[in-house]
Amino acid sequence: MRFTGKVGIITGAASGMGLRTAQRLAEEGAGVVLTDVNEEAVHEAASAIRGQGGDATGVRVDVRCYDEVKAAVGLALERYGRLDILHNSAGGCSSRVLGRSECFHELPIEVIDWGLDVNLKGAVYFCHAVLGPMIQQKSGVIINMGSVDGVTGSYSRD
Repeated sequence: MRFTGKVGIITGAASGMGLRTAQRLAEEGAGVVLTDVNEEAVHEAASAIRGQGGDATGVRVDVRCYDEVKAAVGLALERYGRLDILHNSAGGCSSRVLGRSECFHELPIEVIDWGLDVNLKGAVYFCHAVLGPMIQQKSGVIINMGSVDGVTGSYSRD
């Protein structure tokens, strides 16, 4: 129970590495706030953690919307009174998520914007929202994850 008394907020927590992080933190005694754009899945994930004896809250958050990010951080602070860990795991390959197969330079700019908004701005928004409380309590850890899509790039089909 290495994280007893600690509180974590995890983005992209309805599946994948975000979900596993939330599960593991809860197993180690932390209270966790799971955030994800998939409302049904994030509530199911939090419920499953509670079913295993963990302390978890699920909340729908679109990381591209700063008001939703701030509200999730506010919820964590209201419920637990502190915030010790931010784990930014939300993200995705915009062309895959949006069903596009063109080379990078051929993608519509809206597809590029989606990728920047989710993968970059979402993490920055959450960092911005948690830093004040973490500085005030003189402690906190921020973990920013990225997928292999961040280094593989896009290449020509020719």
